[in-house]
Amino acid sequence: MNLRPITTLTALLVGFAMAPVHAQQAADIPPAKAAEAAAATQQFGDATLRQFAQANQKIADIREEYSTRIGGTQAEDKAHDLQQEAHMKMVDAITEADLDLPTYNAIAERIASDPKLEEHVKGFM
Repeated sequence: MNLRPITTLTALLVGFAMAPVHAQQAADIPPAKAAEAAAATQQFGDATLRQFAQANQKIADIREEYSTRIGGTQAEDKAHDLQQEAHMKMVDAITEADLDLPTYNAIAERIASDPKLEEHVKGFM
């Protein structure tokens, strides 16, 4: 399984929808703490990567299910409702895997640019 489309799309979807939350949270974090948090996200242990793989698989399933459902509707408001529902299920999949959104997004971004990490995570699937 190629993780890049799943993680990149999901990271963009989750990241885009959560942008106002991230912006607010960033404003509340002192610069020293923000730098410390950024450094911490660069190192992911196997337990965290397993959690990511678990969440990523559930997200792929959700995306597949909802792509079909959204594609089958003509009503724009219904499609929007389905997108919101899918988004919430994706967020739930991440939190059910004991991850937070920033960590999930950081791993997804890192995988997109690090083939070795991508291969390592594939080993957990």
